[in-house]
Amino acid sequence: MNIYNMSCQLLIIKQVRPNTNVLFYSAPESVKAALRTYGPPAVVGERNFADGLIRIRTLLFPTLEDYQNWISNPVTSSNLKDRMTYNTKNGIRETHNTIGMADYDILNINDDRNLT
Repeated sequence: MNIYNMSCQLLIIKQVRPNTNVLFYSAPESVKAALRTYGPPAVVGERNFADGLIRIRTLLFPTLEDYQNWISNPVTSSNLKDRMTYNTKNGIRETHNTIGMADYDILNINDDRNLT
């Protein structure tokens, strides 16, 4: 396997809603459970900014293969479609940015470059 396949992948999802009376999309519990059983990303984070108008969600995948498997999962695809439909109906803009981190391997227990 080449080094690129072992690099981490960071997915950043930015959502901007028109006002705080519009709720951000929330997947049904059955979808959340299915996504968890499929194998969630290594690290997931979420935070609101601009008095709650902007939500940033980050997903850090240990490898490119993990990211590709997650994004091609039918549950993930269906959830994305449902969320984008909801967003369009409610005036929420959503953008995605994926960043490959070729020099960062979270699965390497011998990588202590940043521990000093």
